[in-house]
Amino acid sequence: MTLLHFYMGEIQRNIQFPVYAIVTHCPPYKTFPRSEKTDLWNAINNTAYDKKENTFYLYVSYWIFFPYNEGKEVCFLGRVPTPRIFNRCFGRLKTMGNHIGDWEHMTLSFAGKKIPDRMFLAVHDAGVYYQYDENGRYFKFESKVFRKGVAQVPKFPQIVRSQGGHPVLFSAYGSHGLWASPGEHDFIRVPKLTDKNGYGIPWKTWSNLQIYHLGRSFLPEWMNFKGKWGNPKKKLSTIQKTRDM
Repeated sequence: MTLLHFYMGEIQRNIQFPVYAIVTHCPPYKTFPRSEKTDLWNAINNTAYDKKENTFYLYVSYWIFFPYNEGKEVCFLGRVPTPRIFNRCFGRLKTMGNHIGDWEHMTLSFAGKKIPDRMFLAVHDAGVYYQYDENGRYFKFESKVFRKGVAQVPKFPQIVRSQGGHPVLFSAYGSHGLWASPGEHDFIRVPKLTDKNGYGIPWKTWSNLQIYHLGRSFLPEWMNFKGKWGNPKKKLSTIQKTRDM
């Protein structure tokens, strides 16, 4: 998880971070495209009916905000990223990728039952689909997707286990990749980038749920923020940086 030791003056292990549920009410028999090529925002919390089978579909997406992302140590020979040999860098190590703010998400789909049938898990610029095994009560690997132009080769865990009816996911230490199991996960070969995670402080997302109905509830002010956020642009004067804040 991201190195945020305190939240609103409280130590993490003493509180549960809130989950803000935005419910979108949709008229019956209105369909939505369910392709991964479609903007995910159009599928978040939407409901739809399959006209042929009259089956109720529900999508629940969890968007997780990480206030800071720690970069990874990359091995360089001169100015060229170079693979490590026997896990040893024969050049110099340079930390790359520090940045403010990042998002990750996972989506559960329901098809006429109170249990999900599929799950999509986002990992940096890649993603993976899992299918729910009702008998074993776990999610099993189905397929993976990659964004074009990004040299990612992650090896996704084959199973996502559940506990108390909830899928158990692991957030990368100091980063934002969501993985189905603890350990070390390589997601780019050259330069070699690895996410590390484990059994840290659990986040029980169902224990502090705050529900808002879109168009019927007043949303918190920060949800309507339309300004700029994140790292400032490079090579800007102090006046420009101050103006854009």
